[in-house]
Amino acid sequence: MCGALLSTPVSAASLSTTTCPGAGCFNIPTGDAGTAGIQITGSFVGTLSFSGTIDNINYTALRAIAISSTTNTIVTSATASGLFSANIAGLSQVRVAFTAYTSGTAVVTIKLSQKYGVTANTGAGSTVTDATISVSDITTNNATTGQHGWLPKLSGTTTTFLRGDGLFRLITLNGTTGSIGGAPLLAGACSSDTAAVSGALNSMNCAATPVTYPGDAIVWKAYVSAPDVVTVKVCAMVDATPTASIYHVGLTPQ
Repeated sequence: MCGALLSTPVSAASLSTTTCPGAGCFNIPTGDAGTAGIQITGSFVGTLSFSGTIDNINYTALRAIAISSTTNTIVTSATASGLFSANIAGLSQVRVAFTAYTSGTAVVTIKLSQKYGVTANTGAGSTVTDATISVSDITTNNATTGQHGWLPKLSGTTTTFLRGDGLFRLITLNGTTGSIGGAPLLAGACSSDTAAVSGALNSMNCAATPVTYPGDAIVWKAYVSAPDVVTVKVCAMVDATPTASIYHVGLTPQ
């Protein structure tokens, strides 16, 4: 809402009990106001709670922020002097009341503004901050391939990664050997080569795939022969010459 702000009166009351109605609470009609400034002074021991109502019977906790807050932390009560701002758009009354009282007197001063406050959407200032965001264990508003959004809840393991489709999958480490084969092998003999694979450990599952099929009666296997090194052995079950091929290796954590 634009335009000049209308001046509204400042109202104050001294509270020194939990009796409400009475000297334990301060109610003020909001009219068409959108924001309430609440100032608390005095010396007291107790808890002053903020609330609002539409039907003037049922009061609900009213969210406010301390003007001095650098984190825009939402509060619904105060136990010491301070200056607060609250969004009251649509309410008929605002109440500040002692919900716990030990001693002393609190002076509560309220001033209404007929311009809606910047807390209308967040309840905690014009900027949404980490301190004002509330999250829960649901997938609503998670990012998808069609929209921006939240990161899915983490899997809690160190062996998976988040794919572009929003699913967690096992990490696969990959590498490629040089050419193996092309020379005759006696039955039971093998040729081998290695692939450098950063992060390879002998506790991982390991597999190798030839780019070119080496031939019948030829078998191959892959294993981690040293940290970051995978060895692929190509062996002949009978006298044979394996077709030369490079081998792609892949490793996944167990």
